[in-house]
Amino acid sequence: MSDMQGEKQALEALVRLEDIAEKKMNIFARLLIQADLAQDLESVAGRHAARKQTLLSLLGKEDKKGEKDK
Repeated sequence: MSDMQGEKQALEALVRLEDIAEKKMNIFARLLIQADLAQDLESVAGRHAARKQTLLSLLGKEDKKGEKDK
């Protein structure tokens, strides 16, 4: 495996992890009763989404709502 392939696979793995983290934070935010904590988790989810977009741009992909990256 070349270095480029290894880097691409690493970036793709990071995209999947950021996607999972974003989804989890959104789910947890909906489960919370305290509004301030829910807003904090929504903010964290937004940061995961931004990192995912950055990683996708490094891979040359765009994340379109409702579409799978795979």
